[in-house]
Amino acid sequence: MKFYKAFLILLICAGVKSASAQGVQISAGGVPVQDRDMSDVVGSPYVNAEWGKGTVKLKDDKVYTNIDLKYSDYDDALYFKSAEDKMQSFAVPVVDFTISYAEDGNPVLKHFRNGYHIQGYDGNAYFEVFNEGKAQFLKKTKKKIETQSVYGSTGSDKKFVSTTKYFLVNGDKSAIVKKDKKSILEALGDKQTELEAYIKSNNLNLKEESDIAKLLTYYNSI
Repeated sequence: MKFYKAFLILLICAGVKSASAQGVQISAGGVPVQDRDMSDVVGSPYVNAEWGKGTVKLKDDKVYTNIDLKYSDYDDALYFKSAEDKMQSFAVPVVDFTISYAEDGNPVLKHFRNGYHIQGYDGNAYFEVFNEGKAQFLKKTKKKIETQSVYGSTGSDKKFVSTTKYFLVNGDKSAIVKKDKKSILEALGDKQTELEAYIKSNNLNLKEESDIAKLLTYYNSI
């Protein structure tokens, strides 16, 4: 994937800090995370319930690779495993990170970044990034706890519920989009003839995130 190759180049240029598989000592320090008991809530607040391996770039331009990470859609926060096997948050803000983990036995690689100017979100909000360049396809997933009364009981059930929004950022403009051809082409606005031809010749299905990313990569190249 192009964004991942670009991120690897960034690691070389920035001077990578290595980390062990058992945890890492971040030179900028970590902030202990208060334990919260969510055992009564069905599901997980994290993108990856188990620790995943990843690379982070901090606001001070330091880069760390091969560290254990968990990203919470509930808190919109990234956590790492310290050398003492404790969950900690970063003392210096993270501006960009990748995380890999297994889901249903399949490998997953996700790339997140903040700093976008999108209405309804501050600059600290992380968005999943599907492609690089001037025009980018982004995804924002937010989890919340939903409580439902149990029929015939005084108790209630709690579960994590996800909502997802997609955005197309093009320079200093952004728009909410749907995963369909009409929405994506309207948000881009120009180069319609070239895009239509590319969609047809490559048999793209713009209901698929990966195919939308391919189209945006092509759009940025013409």
